[in-house]
Amino acid sequence: MDKKDDIFELVKSLTANEKRFFQLFSKLRKGDKNYMKVFLLMDKMKVYDGKKINNRFPKSGVNISSEKKYLQKQIMKSLRIFHSENSSELIVNSLLQDIEILLNHRQFAAAAECIEKVKTLTLELDLFQQFLVAVKWESRLALRKGDYKYLETQSNAIYKKEEEVIEQLLNLSAYRNLNNQVFAMFNRTGNLKEKQKTLELNKLLKNPLLQDARKAKSFLAKSHFHQSRHLSMIQKNDFESAYKEQKNNTTLFERDKLKITHFT
Repeated sequence: MDKKDDIFELVKSLTANEKRFFQLFSKLRKGDKNYMKVFLLMDKMKVYDGKKINNRFPKSGVNISSEKKYLQKQIMKSLRIFHSENSSELIVNSLLQDIEILLNHRQFAAAAECIEKVKTLTLELDLFQQFLVAVKWESRLALRKGDYKYLETQSNAIYKKEEEVIEQLLNLSAYRNLNNQVFAMFNRTGNLKEKQKTLELNKLLKNPLLQDARKAKSFLAKSHFHQSRHLSMIQKNDFESAYKEQKNNTTLFERDKLKITHFT
């Protein structure tokens, strides 16, 4: 049996609809499609068999390794298109690509509209890194247009907004780190009984960020706050407090239906 093959695992992970879309997507490309022959062989395999793939191309000069890498590239490209309308983050990333294309074609009005749309979406969805990219394009748009008056009057406001968003990004990163630590501890140990492990958990809970939900500067940071405390209370066998934290997190989502679609 051959060792695990990442591209084979990717092929086997595809749903029936994803496979169907990929096969339709591949028909748009003309010429030899040896990568599709590799795909069809892999799709029929239950376990990876490199010899079977090599035997399919005897003395043909086909570079199997290159074909597999190209197959992976084409699968990922088709998946990005297939899921482009199902993920808020993919939609935002696609809009950022549109901005660059529009600027390169000097379609300044359309690019400006796209930038405003991205800025609104990213702040609604706590996608702070993408917001900063949109602001970068906003400055480049003004430079491309020669709109120096805009840069002169708005640069300070843009800089202050960037500072605010960077602060939110760092705050979210800190809460994500705490949540990851609590989650890892929960899954590694189950209910904490040993004194040392209890001390480790108590140390995490003493972190100022887990003392007050008001320190969380974004929706997702607040959710991490409640999730971290929820799991911590379970490990301490304080199920009443754990229930309260879970309820607070649920209430947070119920107040904003858009977040339910994006974060769950």
